[in-house]
Amino acid sequence: MQLQVTKATLVSFFLATLAMAASPQLSCAQAWTPPPNSSNQPAGDPLKLPEVAKMPDVVGVRLGMIPVEALQIVHRLYPADRYQEMKVTWWPTVQKPDFGFNVIMPDPLGTPDLYLSFTAPPNRQVVWKVVRMTHKINVDRATLLAALREKYGKESYATTEGGGPAITDDRAIGHLVWLFDEHGNRAPLPAAQAFPSFGTIWQCFANYNGMLGNATPTMPRSDSEVHGNGTWCSSFVGIHVAIGSGEIIANTTTEMVDIPLAARTAHAAELWQKNAEERARQEELDKSKKAKPSL
Repeated sequence: MQLQVTKATLVSFFLATLAMAASPQLSCAQAWTPPPNSSNQPAGDPLKLPEVAKMPDVVGVRLGMIPVEALQIVHRLYPADRYQEMKVTWWPTVQKPDFGFNVIMPDPLGTPDLYLSFTAPPNRQVVWKVVRMTHKINVDRATLLAALREKYGKESYATTEGGGPAITDDRAIGHLVWLFDEHGNRAPLPAAQAFPSFGTIWQCFANYNGMLGNATPTMPRSDSEVHGNGTWCSSFVGIHVAIGSGEIIANTTTEMVDIPLAARTAHAAELWQKNAEERARQEELDKSKKAKPSL
């Protein structure tokens, strides 16, 4: 479903802001605006968030940002793209939350440029995953690696295009990983014992429950979705960049995630749903006790 303009005060404000910077290709009828925050939680809600300003970014989007802010940033980069709002249609409230956005080119194929994934309600929803694709950039390998290292620092792990053991030869690198904590500091690479199946952090991308390596928007909403195989990968905060092989790099994929944030919000969502179900059951029980049977 493509995002529609509403008359809400907050939305109107963002519409006016974006209109001034909008691409000339967009008419008034096509004007784009991000949705309001679907959760009405105050900014000081008790949910533990990462230190957003200190976290790494992908095209300016940081982990822990509210959806409106992230969408504004993305729209400045892709003003002509289509923004597909992904609704949680089954969520047990009248107002249905978004679990993310597909940001796709206005071409017949709907080529993806970027995906945003949001945390689960009922707490204030924020960005927990960003996946960005570049297309036909045709950049020299050494130039691209230098730019990545200038932005994020020396990688924590690098491997070939097919994945596997760590390597140090820049000519063979196909994937790079940077690890952080939720204060934006670099985190150490765990020992091989943390990855019993593969022996390296590649296990997180090759065999981890769809949380890593699954580009499209997802909203974890239960503990089992995050801690499905109980490995170190459930504590992954960081960036994975796939650059492929060849001296000239045409396409890249950048994946940035905060899985502990996804886990905390999924746990809160699961408790909220269980409590809501119990309240509904109790209400039905109370009503049944007041009913007068007709015999």
